[in-house]
Amino acid sequence: TRYWRDWSSDVCSSDLPNTGPFGNPIPYSNYQEKKMYNLLNVESNKKYSIEKITEELKKDASMIDFLQTHEMLPGTEIIVADAGDYSITISTNKSDYFGIDQFIAKRVFVS
Repeated sequence: TRYWRDWSSDVCSSDLPNTGPFGNPIPYSNYQEKKMYNLLNVESNKKYSIEKITEELKKDASMIDFLQTHEMLPGTEIIVADAGDYSITISTNKSDYFGIDQFIAKRVFVS
């Protein structure tokens, strides 16, 4: 029988993730936050990388489905095609563009 102290020596803390699946920091993980901007505060016709999606968007199953369907997950590169007053047009695959409203754009952070 192996005890917990035996298993813990097999795992290096650098092997463990710093963030959860939506980019939010895991407590005590040595996470260092990058300089990020929400999608309301970025320039059009530029590439960005999704870094984090706030907890507020993950409370609704249909919102999670929308984010996953459009590949809006941390690590995904996006192109912001247009940023209007009520919606922002983005692409995650360089050919299909879709709009997101300000509620979503305020809660998706990119670098």
